[in-house]
Amino acid sequence: MPKASRPWLRSVILLALVVGYFAHHLWVLHRLEPSTDTQTLAAFAERMPPPSRLALADAEGGRYVVWIGDWPQAFVSGPPCYVFDSSGRLVDWSVDTGDDHHLIYFCHLAGYNREISLDDALAFTAVKP
Repeated sequence: MPKASRPWLRSVILLALVVGYFAHHLWVLHRLEPSTDTQTLAAFAERMPPPSRLALADAEGGRYVVWIGDWPQAFVSGPPCYVFDSSGRLVDWSVDTGDDHHLIYFCHLAGYNREISLDDALAFTAVKP
């Protein structure tokens, strides 16, 4: 069959590439969403990839653990960020901090504060006697 008789093939290939790109984007972002069983720092640390930065941040009258993830392989304007209170409970998160001005504030605080280890973060959020 001559090439000229299949002009629809390019359209089908282009459509498949676009759909594949967006499906991959959604899959990557979905993986970074905390599930209902990862609402504490300890459970979250077991399920999620390691953070690119972990720090304490004093804000809004409390101290928080700020977990900044690696930039996902998706079209986003900022890294994922997860904020845990002093009891280790997840209080806020976004897979795209570039679209969430509240979490950008926490990311900036975490960027200026001393980085901590996961063990330090878990000890900070452990139940105190």
